Amino acid sequence: MRLNVQCLTETFERLNHENGGSSAFGLRFYNALLLRSPEFEVMFLQASMESQTLRMMVGMASMIYTLAVSERLTPFLQALGIRHAAWGIKPEHYQVFIDTFVDTLGEHLAAEGEWTEAMADTWRDVLGTLSDVMTTAAANPKALEDQLQAAGYLPDGARVDGKAPWVMVPDRTAKPASQKKDNTLPFSTGTADGKASWGLRANPQQD
Repeated sequence: MRLNVQCLTETFERLNHENGGSSAFGLRFYNALLLRSPEFEVMFLQASMESQTLRMMVGMASMIYTLAVSERLTPFLQALGIRHAAWGIKPEHYQVFIDTFVDTLGEHLAAEGEWTEAMADTWRDVLGTLSDVMTTAAANPKALEDQLQAAGYLPDGARVDGKAPWVMVPDRTAKPASQKKDNTLPFSTGTADGKASWGLRANPQQD
């Protein structure tokens, strides 16, 4: 399946800058998710909606900006799927997430700009593909232990280095920042004041 990466990245950037930005989107999304499926509430008891939103948006940025780098994206998704299963997420929950995310995204972007059926279909396609990788991994995590270890993840989906697992493990083949012409990365986890930021950042030492 060919994905319209340009559509995904452009609408994701719009999400972060239009109609209140990512924080407003995240709160709308989680409110809609809990209304649609109240059983999700028990899965979020250990984190505030603000914290959960930050994690989701960082993880989503990791996925959107590495769609063409399967050797990094695949283990990230597999580890994410294994962690989700440990939290009680079942395969049927993924479709609820996808439907709610796309519906909320449409409402969010339509408030200030364009939102089309083609955009919605593109997001449904990519989220469906990503969730398939996650559910497959969750169904048989034992078979992936060596592969995950090589990519920087533990069998339970946590990062080997102990850092936040919703942030993708850095590319181990990349040159140190001092050897790069441009030391920007495609996404960031936040700014100095703790607010979410999804643009380019120039600090590869911080994940």
